[in-house]
Amino acid sequence: KATEDALNCSGTAVTLEDGVRLDLNGHNVSCNGDVGSIGILLSGHGATVEDGTVTNCATGIYAADDGSHTIRNMTAVSNIGSEDVLLNGGIVIDSDNNTIRDISVTTAP
Repeated sequence: KATEDALNCSGTAVTLEDGVRLDLNGHNVSCNGDVGSIGILLSGHGATVEDGTVTNCATGIYAADDGSHTIRNMTAVSNIGSEDVLLNGGIVIDSDNNTIRDISVTTAP
């Protein structure tokens, strides 16, 4: 479980791979607004992120690679998008067989 916010991150703030589970425990992952930034990258197969917020990234949450990821009880707020159409906005799904529940995506806090 997360114990504090991850603020003003650049590049990819958090990468979860192959079965890793992150419970944000109500905490926030925030990027510095850079083009191409990713708040939370779910990579490989079967990664899970839950119970938090991701803000101010080009892409808030990006589910990639082999899939079977879980995104649960997450809020994506004010994620700015980028010129790359594939990675543009709150939550981007670029893999198969994912589970997505209780998600909120908004453009303003």
